[in-house]
Amino acid sequence: MNGNRIELAARMALQAYNDSPALTGFVISPFKVGNIQGFGARKGDDLWIAFCGTNDAEDWLDNLDARKEPAMSGSVHTGFNQALDEIWTMVLDLIAQRGWRRLHLVGHSMGGALAALAGSRLPGVTAWMEMHIITFGQPRCGDRRWASDMEMLFPESYLRVSNAGDPVPHLPTCWRFRHSGREIYFDHHGVSVAPSLWHRMGSAFQSLVLDRRAPLATLHAHSMSRYLANVLNRQKIEHSTLQPQETGR
Repeated sequence: MNGNRIELAARMALQAYNDSPALTGFVISPFKVGNIQGFGARKGDDLWIAFCGTNDAEDWLDNLDARKEPAMSGSVHTGFNQALDEIWTMVLDLIAQRGWRRLHLVGHSMGGALAALAGSRLPGVTAWMEMHIITFGQPRCGDRRWASDMEMLFPESYLRVSNAGDPVPHLPTCWRFRHSGREIYFDHHGVSVAPSLWHRMGSAFQSLVLDRRAPLATLHAHSMSRYLANVLNRQKIEHSTLQPQETGR
């Protein structure tokens, strides 16, 4: 998945927190029901749907219904699935506006879970289109069988971005829920790495030490601003490696 798409996804996920998203060149269609909100953004052949996370992370982790309900060949987190139900007709209305060829579902935190669940509902409805899912700091939202179904549906086009020290991607417990998709992991320096277990634990510890007094909702490692900064840094590093090297004469 190209870096420009990931960068734009990060900007979309950040804008989802605004009641009036500002994105130059896009036709914006906000939606909101209660405290669940997001927007559609249309430009040329691309339709983006961004789902807002929550600034009350501690609250939804404590209070959302963590039971399971059937989905595909497995089951999903009831609380997240019911949150998606609240806005689902609005999402379908956006998709029904023809003229585009690529759909991008993005979100941060709980919004990432909503993006993933939306993707799992759509292949039968929109089999004719190209679809991508990109999430940031996403919690687990389905069981092992659901995750396996997602791997088959989106072998290359479902991307999860996670930061060292962000506890949300490790919730709810892995005994009941599993992740799917390809992961991009940023260590505590903001460098994209393929970490060993020990590297992951060490980076998480160093990040948490820096944030030791921060409540979950304001944890630096979980903030969408931090995710965007890391994505931009990754873009900068990749761009610099592609530049031709100057040689002395």
